[in-house]
Amino acid sequence: MDAFTVIMRPRKKKRTIYRTAIVVTSLYLSAIIVSLALMFMTKGNTAMSGIFLVLVTMPWPLVLSWIQKALHFDSVAMTTLLLVAGGLVNSLILYKVISLLTGNSTGPTKND
Repeated sequence: MDAFTVIMRPRKKKRTIYRTAIVVTSLYLSAIIVSLALMFMTKGNTAMSGIFLVLVTMPWPLVLSWIQKALHFDSVAMTTLLLVAGGLVNSLILYKVISLLTGNSTGPTKND
């Protein structure tokens, strides 16, 4: 009987929502919102108004600069939208990594 239970696949667990991952992801999304608010609330047309958004969504500005040079477009609105999309991708990656790290990593348990 014990050999039979080893061969059987363990039941799939229900999807669990990890509170730590939600809290950290919410903090990251709030940092994106604050950086957007700072960018739009600056008076005048200052060149450094979006620096916080660039820092918060860090790997994506490098990719976007390469894409902008290849496509020859220079639009502030499109760049801002693409940076926000990159921030959303970062938040998804952050949630998945933290939920993986805080989840049950010991593997399936023995049924007695």
